Amino acid sequence: MNQFTDEEKLYEEAREIVEAKKGFYIHFIIYVIMSGVMYLVWRFTWTGYRWYIWPILGWGVGVLFHFLAVFFFSESSDWDKKAIEKEVERLKRKG
Repeated sequence: MNQFTDEEKLYEEAREIVEAKKGFYIHFIIYVIMSGVMYLVWRFTWTGYRWYIWPILGWGVGVLFHFLAVFFFSESSDWDKKAIEKEVERLKRKG
């Protein structure tokens, strides 16, 4: 029974990771599409000041942070797993 519970936990963790990655990919696709739309709006309405660069850069920073959060600083990152294992060992020794 305990192993089944462990498998359920692993499945749930894997599902959460997949959902987080899927969320990032959707965010990135929308960013690329909307960047193109902003460029086209600028191109066909007014070709003076390149205002579209600022929202694209700002949103790009958000996409970068989303990428880092999903692929490097997620709950399932190796650093987190090692830190948790270290704390568990410390608590076991402490008694």
